[in-house]
Amino acid sequence: MKKILIQSCLAVIIFSLTAFAQKPAGNDIADVLDEYLTRMAGFGFSGAVIVEKEGKFILRKGYGYSNREKHILFTPDTPYPVQSIAKQFTAASILKLEEQGKLSLNDPIEKYFKDVPDDKRSITIHQLLTHTSGFTADYSGANIFDQDKAVKAILKNPLGNPIGKVMSYNNDGYELLAAIVRIVSGQDLADFIRRDLFLPAGMKTAGFQGDGDLWEDGAVAHGYNSYVDNGSPQYTKPDWDGRGSTDIIASANDLFKWELSLRNEDVLSAGIKEKMFTPYVDFIPDWQYGYGWFVIRSKRGTTEYYHGGGDTPGGYTASYTRYPAEKMTIIIFTNTMIDELGFLRAVKDDITDIAFGKSIQMPPAFTDPENAKLQKFTGIYKAGSGEEFVVKLLDGQLMIGALNQPSIDLLTTPDKDTKAKIKEYSNLTSQYLRKIANDKTGELLLRSDLKDLKRRYGNLINHKLLGTYPVSEDRGLLTTYAKLNFEKGDEVVRFVRSRDNDPYPLLGNPYPAFTPIKPQKGNGFVAYYPFLKKSVEIKFDLDSSQNAVSINVKNSVRTLSATKVRHN
Repeated sequence: MKKILIQSCLAVIIFSLTAFAQKPAGNDIADVLDEYLTRMAGFGFSGAVIVEKEGKFILRKGYGYSNREKHILFTPDTPYPVQSIAKQFTAASILKLEEQGKLSLNDPIEKYFKDVPDDKRSITIHQLLTHTSGFTADYSGANIFDQDKAVKAILKNPLGNPIGKVMSYNNDGYELLAAIVRIVSGQDLADFIRRDLFLPAGMKTAGFQGDGDLWEDGAVAHGYNSYVDNGSPQYTKPDWDGRGSTDIIASANDLFKWELSLRNEDVLSAGIKEKMFTPYVDFIPDWQYGYGWFVIRSKRGTTEYYHGGGDTPGGYTASYTRYPAEKMTIIIFTNTMIDELGFLRAVKDDITDIAFGKSIQMPPAFTDPENAKLQKFTGIYKAGSGEEFVVKLLDGQLMIGALNQPSIDLLTTPDKDTKAKIKEYSNLTSQYLRKIANDKTGELLLRSDLKDLKRRYGNLINHKLLGTYPVSEDRGLLTTYAKLNFEKGDEVVRFVRSRDNDPYPLLGNPYPAFTPIKPQKGNGFVAYYPFLKKSVEIKFDLDSSQNAVSINVKNSVRTLSATKVRHN
C-alpha cells in the first residue's frame, strides 16, 4: 500500500511515489526487483545482480556505473574483484589435488614448509580450509612478492586461538593454501585455477588481480567509498596479500557459469562438492563453515550456501548465495560503500525478500532531473537555529550534506540510543586528536594513520568537530568528521572506529550525511539514506530569477527553513 504524505500549502506533495511497502506476486517479482534497484541506484547503489530460479533468470542486470569518471555502465559482464568469494576456488583446487592423491587434508603444514615454528607444526590443511588453524591475521602478505618470504611472514605471526578449537575467519590461512597448491602441483595457484576451474566452467573472462591485458583498458569496476574513487586492481602488481583468499576478478555472468558447473560433475566431482558443502565448524548461531563456503540454516528452515566478499575501505562488497531447496541462486556485486559499510548491506536482505515474495519498504521514487537546471540550487544554507547545509553538484548529481551536528541530526533523525553513541564517539575522537596535538614530538602523529597528512602539512595544532554521522543505526556504525588544523594547512577528515577502539581516518568527502537528492513530481526533492532507510523531504524557494534563496528540510519530526548564505 502506498503511503502518501501531504504537506501544508507551504510545501508540496513529494511522497506520492516514495517509500511504500510492496509485496510482489508471480511475474511481478522481476518488476519489483528492477524498480527497487533502479531507485537505489539513484541514491548511490551501483553494481550487478543476478537472481535465477529453476533455470530461469528473474533478473540479470547492471545498475549505475562501474567507472563514474568515464561513464562506463555496470553490467553483468563487468569484471569485478570478488574478494573473499575467491576462497571457494582455492578450496576446490586443494580438493582436486587430494582427489588426485597428491595431498591429504590431514597433512600437517610442516610437510610442505620449512622451518615451521614449533607451535604451528601440527596445523593441518583441513584446519586452514576451515579457519580453525589458530591464525587470526589478514594482511601478512602485503607488499611481499616472494612465496617463501610470504610464508615466513605468515608463520611468524602468533596464533590467536588454540589449533583446531575455534573458527577465526582470516585470509592468512588461505594464502598458505595457495602456496601449498604451488608446491604440490608445480603451478602457481592462478594458473591452476585457470586451467582446472575457470576454463572447464566456461569462465573465459575471469582472471586475477594484475591481469590487466585480459580485459579492455579500464574495464574492471572501480571501487568507491563515500563518493571517493579508489580505482581498480586491474593493473595492480599482485603481492601475497590476498593470494588464494581475495585476488580473483570475475563478472557476475562468470560467477553464474561457475554456479552452473556446481550443478553437474563436469568440473568438480560429486565427492569434492560434498566435502565443500559439508559443515565442519560452528561460526555463529545457525552459521557453520565448510571448505570455502558458509553453510547457513535459513529463517525458512532450509539450508543456504553462502560466501561474501568485501574490500574495506576500497568500496567492493559482494555476495553469492545458493538456495538448493528453493532451486534459487542470487549473486550481488556492488562497488560502493559509505565509510566502512558496503552497499551490499543496504540491498542484500531486500533483494532476497523480494525474490522470495515478501514485502519490503521501497526507497523513494523520483523523476529524471534536468542537469542544466540543478546549478541554481547549489550553495551553503544556514538556519537561524544554527543548522548549516551544503548543496552541490557532484558528477551531475545534486547532493546535500551537513556542516554541523544539528544539521546531521535533522537529516538522519537519530533515536535516543544513537544520540548517546554520537556524543560518546565525538568525545572519543576529540580526545584522540587532542592527544596527538599535545604530543610536541610529533611521534604519535607520525605513527598514526594521519602520517601522510603530517608529511604534507606538518604537526597537528588543533581541530574542530563537524559532527558524527550515524551511517547505520542497526549496525552501530558512526563516523565523526573533523576539520584538522596543521602547521601548513587544513584538511577535513572522517574518523571511523577501528578494532582497537581508536578512530582511524579516511580522506575525501568532507561532508557528513552526504547523499543524493532527487527531484519528484511537482517542485519537491527527496533525500534518502539507504542504510538508515530514512527519507527527508526538500523544497527550495526561488527568487524571480528562478535561483534558490532558501531550503526547507522536513524529516519525520519537524520542518526547518534555512537561507542561502553563499553560492558554490
